[in-house]
Amino acid sequence: MDKLKKSMKDAKESYDMLGEYIESRDFVIMALTSNRDSVQELLNSHKKKMKERINAPEAMVIALKKEIIATTKALNTKIDELERELALCRVVMKNGVSSAVLNYEDVSKPKEFSGDKVYM
Repeated sequence: MDKLKKSMKDAKESYDMLGEYIESRDFVIMALTSNRDSVQELLNSHKKKMKERINAPEAMVIALKKEIIATTKALNTKIDELERELALCRVVMKNGVSSAVLNYEDVSKPKEFSGDKVYM
């Protein structure tokens, strides 16, 4: 009978140890899963930041191109205006100032013109 009790006791100890092993294994699996999820979240965050950093210069280049196009259009408009004024000046100089008839639309005002007459 002693042998049976001893065997039962050994079996119970083995069963308890197996239960502890299973609990600790489950704990380790849970901890590893949590760590894996945290690492995956961190990787996703870094991946998103890297995409933003990669796309940021592209967006800046597009914005700069649009700005350059707008500036070029404005400069071309101003060049056209100045070429018209130059052509008018050439005609005036060719025909002589006395025969020239200018209206106020042909002469642009300086931006700082206030409308007041200044006598010197």
